[in-house]
Amino acid sequence: FGYDDDIVIDDISITIKKGHHISILGNIASGKSTLVKIFANKVKKEGTYLINDEKITLSNQRIISDNINILTLNSKFDNKLIVDILFDLLKDEDSVKKVVSYFIIKDYLNNKIKDLSIELRYYILIITKLLKEDSYLILDDILCYLNKKEVELIYKYSKKNKVTIINIASNLDYVLYSEYMICLYNGKIAMEGEVLSCLKEEKLLKRLGFKLPFMYDLSLQLNYYEVLDDIYLDYKALENEIWK
Repeated sequence: FGYDDDIVIDDISITIKKGHHISILGNIASGKSTLVKIFANKVKKEGTYLINDEKITLSNQRIISDNINILTLNSKFDNKLIVDILFDLLKDEDSVKKVVSYFIIKDYLNNKIKDLSIELRYYILIITKLLKEDSYLILDDILCYLNKKEVELIYKYSKKNKVTIINIASNLDYVLYSEYMICLYNGKIAMEGEVLSCLKEEKLLKRLGFKLPFMYDLSLQLNYYEVLDDIYLDYKALENEIWK
């Protein structure tokens, strides 16, 4: 895909399986936002796009809406209705209580919508998307607005309910919740593989303009000084291991 002679996405092949969590990492002008538009079939492109082995065309666009939910920073939502949407997606009172309890949003729902922060609005919006039970949820640079606990709950829920999260990110800290990552650079795939394997390519990542996640970098330093033997991405787990 490109604009006139300016190629934005060039010779990319990606397969994303149901139930898997994948992060697509890229800096500015890497092509990751264009890739989201391709997932939504909103741009004319070369190549083939398939969902459940069915080729997507303008005539069967509904397959995308039936299987994929896309949330971007430009997604429009009415702040006054966001909590109502959450409750509308739930069928009975018991379900409401379970979801409110699981995602720890009881206190948020007691506030007026206008008092909710951007973080909480996106958090609740992601929850409403998850509850629609689509096979794939694409988050375009949204996780950076959430705290660690909120992100963990979202991924835990999605794994239990077999929802694939395709996380578009510009920071390595937000790929740690995925099993697999793809790094875009100038419209091409510069690196891909299991997240921990990719993080070992520190020199390549730095050349691509990315800084190692703090916890991963700290673990490396502690391994170097023989304080630890393994890599830890969770602060509490690392702390427990040091103080054994």
